[in-house]
Amino acid sequence: MALQNSGSISIAEIAEEMGGTTPHSLSEYYGLGTGIPSSGAISISEFYGATAPEYFQATGGNSNFTSGNNRIHVFNGSGTLTVTQLGNAAGNQSVEYLILGGGGGGGRGDNGYGGGGGSGAARTSYGTQGGGHSAASNMTFSTTGGKYVTIGSGGSSNSPGGHSHFNGIFADGGGFGGNKDQPGGIGNSRYTDSLQTNGGGGGGGGSQELTYLGGQYPQGAPGGAAGGYGYAGGSNFGGGGGAGGAGGDSAYPAGGLGGTCISSNIRATNTNYAAGGTAGTNTSRTCSIGGGGENPTNGNNGTAGATNTGSGGGGRRHDGSASGYSGGSGICIVRYQYQA
Repeated sequence: MALQNSGSISIAEIAEEMGGTTPHSLSEYYGLGTGIPSSGAISISEFYGATAPEYFQATGGNSNFTSGNNRIHVFNGSGTLTVTQLGNAAGNQSVEYLILGGGGGGGRGDNGYGGGGGSGAARTSYGTQGGGHSAASNMTFSTTGGKYVTIGSGGSSNSPGGHSHFNGIFADGGGFGGNKDQPGGIGNSRYTDSLQTNGGGGGGGGSQELTYLGGQYPQGAPGGAAGGYGYAGGSNFGGGGGAGGAGGDSAYPAGGLGGTCISSNIRATNTNYAAGGTAGTNTSRTCSIGGGGENPTNGNNGTAGATNTGSGGGGRRHDGSASGYSGGSGICIVRYQYQA
């Protein structure tokens, strides 16, 4: 409860509101509230209307830990962030976040070349978002209690990644990599044009087995369009789009590389997220978390997108109808100042 706005205030009343240790002096409250100086002369009148700092507090997540004066909650799967205290302007009442949709699955070869899966959308208030967007505003809450978190799964072969969601913010999944001669999927796991703004990277287009005919190789299918928080996939057994860059077109005989990732240290360790998957014939990866393509034929040496990074899966080379490699699941990370 804030101190009164006029009249006499005793040091005892200030201590009751602001805390501290006895014997009390005004100088122990330097900078503790709005309008209270941080050094130099200080008077009782500067405590009119002052409120003791309160800090946001919550529980939940697959793990939570502290780093300095911040607490960090990590949701590897769907769950609930339970807000136990809202905080105030004198302390902290805002929450930083990173939300990633699931990565799209890579394309089948079908006696051709499958494209790489696109990354899930990257939505964050802590650094750069996917698709080249600057940081969003931090979250604030008006009520305590449970705030539900949904984590999107990685897409299986030719399937988009699932969408992730927290407190009204959606991070949709990445588009799937195309099969032979099939375009890559759009970067949006919920499919409607009105929701494409929340989508991730587009999947890479597939291609038939390339045979040199009359001075050129036949062209494969185009890459999938990007959602608002990813980049487009590459064409002609191209790589899937990442949160940080477009998927590469093929440079025969190598399939296109997946689009690059973004990095964030919201969890107090610099970590890469949301890379596109590479197309069939090419095991290389722009970021190590993105799926690598299959090479050589029947090698089964492609890779899935890394779990809880929202990365796309690698595509197949021609190998009958074997499935492409799955995308990685999404994640939600919440961070806030919990003490002075």
